[in-house]
Amino acid sequence: MMFSHISTSVDGFINDRDGDDSFFPIDGSFMAHIDSMLAGIGGMVFGRRAFDQLATFWPKAGEMGDAGLARQAEPMNRLPKYVLTHRPLETAWAASQAVTVDELRSIKAEATAPIAVFAGADAISSVLEAGLLDQFRLLRQPVILGEGIPLFARNSKHRCLKLLKADVLATGAILETYEVDNVSQPDTRP
Repeated sequence: MMFSHISTSVDGFINDRDGDDSFFPIDGSFMAHIDSMLAGIGGMVFGRRAFDQLATFWPKAGEMGDAGLARQAEPMNRLPKYVLTHRPLETAWAASQAVTVDELRSIKAEATAPIAVFAGADAISSVLEAGLLDQFRLLRQPVILGEGIPLFARNSKHRCLKLLKADVLATGAILETYEVDNVSQPDTRP
């Protein structure tokens, strides 16, 4: 099983116009959600740009004096990290490897626990287009950004989703879990 998990603004942006993704509030309910999710996965997928940013943060996150970050740093640093990239990957972040979408298909087939696609709109789109994504878990934040980096490009293919559940966090964010219909749908747009 492979799912994406990403925060978006109400208007569908994953970063503001400056590339910042810290537009959402973090509280105990958010941290508990992340802890639970990390405890249930067997690996993570990142796009290259997101990976490069996170690889500078997580290896030292456990030393920052924040108990919540330290708790999350353990699985973030231990679990396998698959990076969709065509460039060589040189990193000190443990358990990281460069992969292609085809290699990711084999990894998914052999996985004994769900794999989470965490970061990068291009990475999520690539995994979706390859038919590997089973679920979207959109953490819709109670903010309108107006502009920024959209989760989906304008030329994304028509895709049907089935809402499985929606949970509201104390911050007002809504976690929407959708099943992905991996059967290609005809484009009915004019």
